[in-house]
Amino acid sequence: MRWLMMVVMVVVAVFSPGVVWAQTPTPTPTVVVALKTANLRTGPGTTFKVGGSAKAGDRLVVVGKNAKGDWLELDSGLWIAAFLVSSSSSSTANTGGTGSAKATATPKAAVPAAAAAAPAPAASVVKVVLRVVENSGQYERLAIVNQGSGEVAIGGWVVYGSKGDERCVVPGGVVLAAGAQYEIASGNSSPQGAGMVCANKPIWNNKGERITLEGGGISMFLDT
Repeated sequence: MRWLMMVVMVVVAVFSPGVVWAQTPTPTPTVVVALKTANLRTGPGTTFKVGGSAKAGDRLVVVGKNAKGDWLELDSGLWIAAFLVSSSSSSTANTGGTGSAKATATPKAAVPAAAAAAPAPAASVVKVVLRVVENSGQYERLAIVNQGSGEVAIGGWVVYGSKGDERCVVPGGVVLAAGAQYEIASGNSSPQGAGMVCANKPIWNNKGERITLEGGGISMFLDT
């Protein structure tokens, strides 16, 4: 009867939930080396969850093993299959040295470093010139040319000559894009593209006239 009760107790112990696997502790911690990349599990068997990993060459501190001796318990509380480590288990662990490989948590997605601040755009260069397009008898055309790198508002700018009273004022709201020009025609000429007619008669002498452009803090002249 006593023998039967012992058998029943053993069966209950094996199949009851929460049973701890039989474990044979080693007398002292020993160091082994992982032979290749291996999973570290939460118990002595592949049915247990993976709790970390070890890489080939990692030094692991063994503090125990299961009854069969085919799984080794590490000082981190995780387990590794015995065939995945070297058999040089005679080395005494140095608990103050490099020691064992701890459980390696699954890395989180890397957070990209803040993007470097984009360089500030280069300041626009203002370069406006006045040139003669046509100046022959009854045909006169001047051009205000934007040779800079940005837009220039030329509304209200004035062109006048040294030998007459005419003043050609550019209408408000006129903006010159980079590389564009605005023509001022007089006499029998008409502007080609953007521009205006300043007078129906010639106002610039063909020779000996100084024509001035003023506006936007700019003052320049050219001689005919």
